[in-house]
Amino acid sequence: MANNYTLMSTFYPLEKGQSSRAAEVMGPALCKYLRENDYPEGCIDEERPLSGAPMKIEITDLGVWFAHEEDADPGLVANLVSALQKAFSPKEGGKPFVFSYCYACSKPRVGEFGGGAYAVLPDGEILHSDPRDVVLKRAVIQIWKKAGRKNWWELKTKVGRKNWWEVKHE
Repeated sequence: MANNYTLMSTFYPLEKGQSSRAAEVMGPALCKYLRENDYPEGCIDEERPLSGAPMKIEITDLGVWFAHEEDADPGLVANLVSALQKAFSPKEGGKPFVFSYCYACSKPRVGEFGGGAYAVLPDGEILHSDPRDVVLKRAVIQIWKKAGRKNWWELKTKVGRKNWWEVKHE
C-alpha cells in the first residue's frame, strides 16, 4: 500500500498594520470554502475560524504563513490569498501572488508525483496551472505548427475556444 501526500509552504507578505485585519479577512473565506468543498468538520468555531483550519495558518507582523506536510489543500490557500488580495492589494499596479505545491507518493508509482502552481491576481482572480497541462499545450502548439500553421493564435479559431490555453487532452 502507498500513501499519497500534497505538500506546500508559502508566505504572503503584509504591510505594516495589516496583520491585525488578516484573520478578519480570511475567516469568512475559510468558512465559505470549507462549506462549499464538503469538509466534514466544516467551520468549527465561527468566532475563531482559523483555529479549525485544516492546515497551518500563522499570522505574524510580516505576513501569513500557510503550510502542510501531508494533506495540503492548495485551493484553500488560493481562496484565502484571494480574500487577502481583495482586501490589501492595490487594484492598479498590484502584483499577483504566486505559490506552488507538490504531490508525492511513498512508493514509486507512475503518475503519483508532480505539482502545480496558483497565481492570485490583485483583484482576487485565481489562476491554476498543472505542469502536465503546460507541457501538453506546448505539444499541441508544436504539432499545429508542423501541420503548416504559422500562427499559434489560429489554434483558437480551429478548436472553437476563447483561449488557446483551454485546449485539453481529449
